[in-house]
Order: sequence, then structure tokens, then C-alpha cells
Amino acid sequence: MKIITLRDLLANTRLAGDCLLWCGFATPKGYGHAQFESTNQPVHRIHWKLANGTIPKGYHLHHVCSNKLCVNLDHLQLMPASVHGRHHISTMEKARLLALDKKRNRLTCRHGHPWADETTEYVRVGRRCIPCRRKARMDRYYRLKALGIRAA
Repeated sequence: MKIITLRDLLANTRLAGDCLLWCGFATPKGYGHAQFESTNQPVHRIHWKLANGTIPKGYHLHHVCSNKLCVNLDHLQLMPASVHGRHHISTMEKARLLALDKKRNRLTCRHGHPWADETTEYVRVGRRCIPCRRKARMDRYYRLKALGIRAA
């Protein structure tokens, strides 16, 4: 889609809550794209340029609503690239830590064996369930034996 004016851009959007969502082409990463000034550009940047002028070098637009298809100017915040990068790293780090905490706080392994001292083996990368490990070794032994391969 070729965009020349603000009207062209808004013709391909729809309102969803507070967000103004782009309904045209989206990249695999989830950002809306369109042709503007003879190049393919992210739609949120096109909207900002049409409304506010150029984006200064070294600055990024941050989606305050976290919706990559949103082109609502109230949901876009201009910030230095270094601050923007730190913001997203901290967001991803928080998600990773939350996932780790959920895993650490489980009372049983995925097969239901309790995480107790007598059933838990602590290794470099975390912990391992001894009954599950024993079963996996036995399964491998009998699978190889059936194939006629001597299991070590």
C-alpha cells in the first residue's frame, strides 16, 4: 500500500479499545509496513512523520501500549535508542526471571515425583529428578537391547 497523506494511512486502520490498529501488511515480527516516500517503512513511523515531522537521528518510537500494530500517536513515545534498548532488555529479562521462578517454585517434577533431597540430584544447570533419570536409563537400555546393541 502506498501512503501519501494522513488520510491514506487512516483508511487502513480500525479502532480497538484505545489503540488504532493497522489493518494492512504486517511483517513476521508484527510491525505494520507500507510504502512511503518510495521506501517500505514501519507504519507507526510514517504516522509520526506525517503528524510531527522527521524522527531525529538516534531516536526510536516506543509503543507504550506494547501493541506493534498500533499507530495511535498517544501510544507512541519518542525516546533515545539507548533508553529504548534498555527498556526492552529489562522487559525481556523480567519475563525470563518470572518463567524461572515458576519453574523453581514447583513442588514436583513434570511426572509428579516430589522435589525432595532423596529424589533430587543437583547439577550445574539446575536440578534433576532421580526416579525420572533412572526410568530414562532403563528405557534406553531395553530399547538398545531389543535392537541387539550392547548398552553401556
